[in-house]
Amino acid sequence: MSDSAPESADSSARAAAAPAPGIGDEPIRPDPPAPERPCCEAEAALERERWLRAQFEREHQVTMSVMRILLGSVRDQSRRMRFWRWLIDDERSERRRQEALYRADGQVDAAFGRRPWK
Repeated sequence: MSDSAPESADSSARAAAAPAPGIGDEPIRPDPPAPERPCCEAEAALERERWLRAQFEREHQVTMSVMRILLGSVRDQSRRMRFWRWLIDDERSERRRQEALYRADGQVDAAFGRRPWK
């Protein structure tokens, strides 16, 4: 009989150690359906679409205006003048590149991947 008493104590300890049912044990319930307002949702969707179309149209107009300005300035210059401007810009960029490569302090611009002369 002494053997049965410890066994019953172990089983009662196991039953007491079992976790109590909590929030995590409850089944997941779907959210209640939202009240439907098809006319309001449709109007809101149409308003968003109108706004998006107006925004796109404004951006398109700005882009076209900038293109007209850029292309107009190219068209108004003679070929000789465009070549001269290109030559000056090329010379300036070459000077900047040379200055970056051969600085007085011996450092080299990392963008060109070259090392200083030693």
